Amino acid sequence: MANEILVNDFTTTLNGSISSGATSLVVNDSPTSAMTAGQFRVRIDDELFLVTAVGGSGNKTWTVSPGQESTTQASHSSGVSVYVVVTAGGIDQWKRDQPAGAITQKDFAQSVTVDADHVLIVAERMTIDSGTLTTLSSGAVLVIL
Repeated sequence: MANEILVNDFTTTLNGSISSGATSLVVNDSPTSAMTAGQFRVRIDDELFLVTAVGGSGNKTWTVSPGQESTTQASHSSGVSVYVVVTAGGIDQWKRDQPAGAITQKDFAQSVTVDADHVLIVAERMTIDSGTLTTLSSGAVLVIL
């Protein structure tokens, strides 16, 4: 399994219709280079997909797993928007992908960029136990960008 990639502000459109349960799709815009390094999640209409691989001309053909996080599989029309999204499932997977000990209890006096391209955490104190955020102190903010 590839590592979960958290991506900001990427939107494209579907190039061709897909049927319910489709495991591949083609989009109209090439993804960012970060998106070729792992898996990420997209929303088309009301359905979430896990994109597990990108390839083809301009990396516009994506291998997907439809109906993620209890969304209903459906057909989708050519030209509809495809939004890269950060979801609870994506965050959980991202946390599981981190090396042992990489995310622990930490005190912050100011904003700390964990990954300059993906995640910013602003907090006084947070505790992550076995990959689950267990404590976020009063007044602290967890921001996923």
